[in-house]
Amino acid sequence: MPGVYSRVAKITNAAGRSGYLGDEKRQEEIVLQKSEMRYSWQQHADFERTHQKTDVANHEALEVHIALPNQLSQNPEKLERVCDDLVEQIVGKNHDYEYAVHWNHSRTNLHVHILFS
Repeated sequence: MPGVYSRVAKITNAAGRSGYLGDEKRQEEIVLQKSEMRYSWQQHADFERTHQKTDVANHEALEVHIALPNQLSQNPEKLERVCDDLVEQIVGKNHDYEYAVHWNHSRTNLHVHILFS
């Protein structure tokens, strides 16, 4: 069975990270973007700041970064289905999320960033 590359990161500035993931000028080639948000990332940040119990910055969101098979780029509908399935498995239902699928600069690594709260 092939290995799967993934990484989870705690995000202390979700609005900034969201802007970075969707910015064509600062990011690799964006293939697909999607979001389901009831509240803005700024609202999440405000909530976390209001309920902060220490001087350490609260985590406003989590980001999961997953490598995808490069062949998925040839079938946009299947790519979206796979990413939607990943979100459902990782994030669950009734949670705010967004994802962006990117190529790296040399187009050898298709990957998805899933940002959720």
